[in-house]
Amino acid sequence: MRRLFCAFLISFSCISVSAQISIGETERVTAYDKYQKATVYLKDGQKVKTYGNIFLKNCSFIYNRNGKPYEVDTKRIDHVVIGKDTYITCDTVLAKLDTVINGNMMLTATMIDVEAWITKMRNAHDITSLSLGEVMQWTAIDNSTEKDRMYPLVALYYYKYDDKFIRASERPVWHALPKNKRYAYRAYVESGMFRWSDKDNLIELLGIISRDDEAQTGKKDK
Repeated sequence: MRRLFCAFLISFSCISVSAQISIGETERVTAYDKYQKATVYLKDGQKVKTYGNIFLKNCSFIYNRNGKPYEVDTKRIDHVVIGKDTYITCDTVLAKLDTVINGNMMLTATMIDVEAWITKMRNAHDITSLSLGEVMQWTAIDNSTEKDRMYPLVALYYYKYDDKFIRASERPVWHALPKNKRYAYRAYVESGMFRWSDKDNLIELLGIISRDDEAQTGKKDK
């Protein structure tokens, strides 16, 4: 699996750093330690049963064929079920479904922060002037250590709100809300007890903005 990560590093595409929340490190490049039974639901209506995993480099689905990992184009996937976990395509990543409240969803895409890992490698080995390709050559031989194999993780949080996927961050959420939901939203977000980086806070916020109309305060947005 580590070789798979290295192979894809050369062509990685970056996601806005401001949208990422640091959540620790992992020694794996996949969500699960081995391939799991999985059902892939494609956007064209096909359903495929296989053994697969979630590749943390870009939150994509990979499967095993003849002992080799293959990556499925995320744009083709509607959602994937692996055991009790469901992953749904948001933007260009597969995000894990956390909860559903009145038809709205909270999802998390967990991935390796490639840029942070490369920076760590360069700093740890005093190789700040090396290119990305040279860093990969460094880790492919015996220079790599156990610390090198600890990959920093980031999380991207999403809502599926009113049947649309949005980032769970201030501006997208505000613009997605109807006016009758904004008073309760403001009251919680400006309460001093809320952080956009706190997953539990985001789930609670989803509950607040997902209440039935009759459960809202009824006060008009300012």
